[in-house]
Amino acid sequence: MEQSVIKSLLGSAGFKLVSSIVPLIVIPILLASLGNQQYAIWVTMTTLIGWISLFDFGVGYSLKNKITESIAANRLDEVEPIVIGVLQFYILSAFVLLFIFSISLFYVKVFADHKVLAMVVYLPVIVSFPFTIGNFILQSLSKFILLNFLLLLQGGLWLIFVLINKIFALNLPLVMLGAFFSCCYFSSTFWIFYVSARYIKIDFKKLWNRDFFYQQKSSIKSGLKFFILQLSALILYSIGNVLMYDNMDLASIARFDIINKIFLLGLTIFNIVIAIFWVEISKYKAKNDYANLLKVRHQLLIISLVFAILSFLSTFIIPFVVDIWTGHRIHVETRYLVVFAALISIQAFAYSGAVFLNAFEVLSGQIVFSVISAIIMFPLSKFFLKIGLGINSVPLASALLTFPTMAYVLIKAKSCINLIKNDILVY
Repeated sequence: MEQSVIKSLLGSAGFKLVSSIVPLIVIPILLASLGNQQYAIWVTMTTLIGWISLFDFGVGYSLKNKITESIAANRLDEVEPIVIGVLQFYILSAFVLLFIFSISLFYVKVFADHKVLAMVVYLPVIVSFPFTIGNFILQSLSKFILLNFLLLLQGGLWLIFVLINKIFALNLPLVMLGAFFSCCYFSSTFWIFYVSARYIKIDFKKLWNRDFFYQQKSSIKSGLKFFILQLSALILYSIGNVLMYDNMDLASIARFDIINKIFLLGLTIFNIVIAIFWVEISKYKAKNDYANLLKVRHQLLIISLVFAILSFLSTFIIPFVVDIWTGHRIHVETRYLVVFAALISIQAFAYSGAVFLNAFEVLSGQIVFSVISAIIMFPLSKFFLKIGLGINSVPLASALLTFPTMAYVLIKAKSCINLIKNDILVY
């Protein structure tokens, strides 16, 4: 493994670990301040923020590939036009997002029940949507340490605010918490974009030139494939709180959210590995470097295996951690945690294969598996809820549906590498 990759991994993992711990510190503070019911409303409301990323329609991932390959091939003059065209697309998408949000205020139950809170939380997030292009730019430039440091600032500000609310017993309503939360999000997203724009040296006057937008038809076409994968992933892995809100009591929602956040902490660290290796894979692909591609595949499989073992071992420790961490408000048992550990282990292996397919933009097979899984997810989860599996219903459904995809992408990744060896890559 190259020194630059190791440096990026260690630095990014350090910042990401700290920024991932912040929400874990915030949870018991919010639980104590809000109570289980208000906390359940809060986490259900903010969980849906992840869905906003869908409205780049996958173009951000295509952008990352194109910038990385342009730099690797020393075609630096191509970078700014690509970024300008994609930024124009993001601005248009923000208007679409605003329109859809205004409709969802009346049809999404948690929004309809708490309209003012929804607007306070989501309007600043929607306005900042075009700035999210900065994340993909910094990743394509391998500025992972800088990116994760800037993301840490967002979590740090939010933690300080929550502590002030608790220490001084301000007992601020959810609307006030939402206002500060969205301000932190907006500020962080803007600064990431500003820093990335300085690296690329974007001339913002060119935003008025529609030719750049039309030149990115290939990126948009590739992006739509990533969009389908994003949508499927959100349905499989981020719909839990919403399904719980519609089918279980608020105490169960709080328990599910806390367990889910703990396991997502580990998966978040693993995803740093995936993000860094994605850029490396794109570089090696641009250079037709078969040996290093094969080496990366082996490294990712080893890392996935270690991650899976640690995930299952953690199920014996987590009940004690949750009990102390939540001030004895939330209780979990090891038998409930095994399914969560199985899910993130399967995800880790799936991501290790899918990252090759994403970098190569060989997406058709993934799309078929993802669409089928997304269609089955809701009825399967509801079936498990109906037969009494409780908080295990959603992760069990996700794990079962992810397993066939995992097998496919691991096999297909090796095929893509072999095509590079034979110099016959076909998209």
